[in-house]
Amino acid sequence: MAGPVETKVTAATGASLLAGFVVGWLVLKLPALSSMAAPLQAFVTALITAGFTFAAGWIAKHTPRVADPAPAGTPSPAAGTQSPAGTQPQAGTQPQAGTQPQAQAGAQPPAAGTQPPSAAPPAG
Repeated sequence: MAGPVETKVTAATGASLLAGFVVGWLVLKLPALSSMAAPLQAFVTALITAGFTFAAGWIAKHTPRVADPAPAGTPSPAAGTQSPAGTQPQAGTQPQAGTQPQAQAGAQPPAAGTQPPSAAPPAG
C-alpha cells in the first residue's frame, strides 16, 4: 500500500461491522423486526447499517496528507532561479498574457521615436 489508511475509512469500516452485528442481533431478538417480510427486513438492516457507517465517516477527523516527494526524473529548478517572491522566469517560459516584462537593472529605455529591434524591417 502507498500509505496509511485514513481515519475516516477506518471509522466507517468499524461502524459498518458493528452495526451489522447489532442490527442482526436485533432482528433475532425484537418481535417487530423479526416478524417483517424478508425483503423489508433486509432493507431495514441495510438502511441502519448505512446510516451508522455514514455517521462514523462524517464524524471522524480527516487524516492530513503527507507531501509526496518529487517522482524520479522530475527536473529540479534551474540554478540561478529565484523564488516566487522574485519571480524570475525559467528558460523557455512565456510571460502571462496581459503582463509586461520587467526591465532589468541598468537597462536603458529606448529613445523616443526608435523602434525596438524586433519591430525593425528586415534589411535588404
